[in-house]
Amino acid sequence: MRWERTISIAVDVLLVVTVGTTLWQLRGAGPAPRRYVPSVTVGGRLEVPGVVWQDSAQNVVLFLHTTCRFCEASASYYKDLSTMIRGRSGARLIVLSPEPAAIVEAWLGPRGVRADQVVQVRNPASNGLSQTPTLLFVSDGGVVTDVLVGKLQRDAQEAVSARISGEGGAVPLNNVSEPKVLDRHALDKLAADVSVTVVDVRDREEFRAQPRPGARNIPLDELSVRAPAEFSKGLPTVVDCSIEKATRCRGAADVLRKAGFSNVMVFVP
Repeated sequence: MRWERTISIAVDVLLVVTVGTTLWQLRGAGPAPRRYVPSVTVGGRLEVPGVVWQDSAQNVVLFLHTTCRFCEASASYYKDLSTMIRGRSGARLIVLSPEPAAIVEAWLGPRGVRADQVVQVRNPASNGLSQTPTLLFVSDGGVVTDVLVGKLQRDAQEAVSARISGEGGAVPLNNVSEPKVLDRHALDKLAADVSVTVVDVRDREEFRAQPRPGARNIPLDELSVRAPAEFSKGLPTVVDCSIEKATRCRGAADVLRKAGFSNVMVFVP
């Protein structure tokens, strides 16, 4: 019948319009900005499900990944470290990793690293754990007292040994410096006063797909070479973290500081 055909066509049109509108809204929304999570810092609290800090007066925490090349390069040191910790009353070694505990234990065993507890941390960034390896000292109240990131040189290893033996001074061991975080208002105010370099460290394809006005695109793996040649070290340098992964933002800030840029910040809208 004619009226049935008319209703069928109307329903089809309504369905097409609804689906089209939904797809257009999704297209316009774009990816949600990723929140920048600061690195774990001295004085901050560390909460890890399954770990009771009060069980030990001195908690030495090692955050690693079995495919991390600096973790592998430090394996012999971690063996010596675990032996030292086992010889100290009231001290223990806790290994954290985003990998399942069984995989980590299978990596530790052949390398002679004996941990008192191995815990999988499914979302390490929420605790400020992003770089491997990271070595922490955590009090029985869950407060981070010392932070050391990366493969440790001999002087840092000796300082860790002194801390474990109780001979270390009161000054925290800390080789991490967190960049200042700017919001839109702070960035606009800074740019109004001085010239500012804004760098986006995403891959070229990502940047072309969603460019950031006013930002220079230098992929992270090229930053250490190109930044000193293309940017002035005397100007504030801001890493655009509006849609970038927090780990790459932090890594970019570290690369810039090591390259001699003294005023490095990150922008988070």
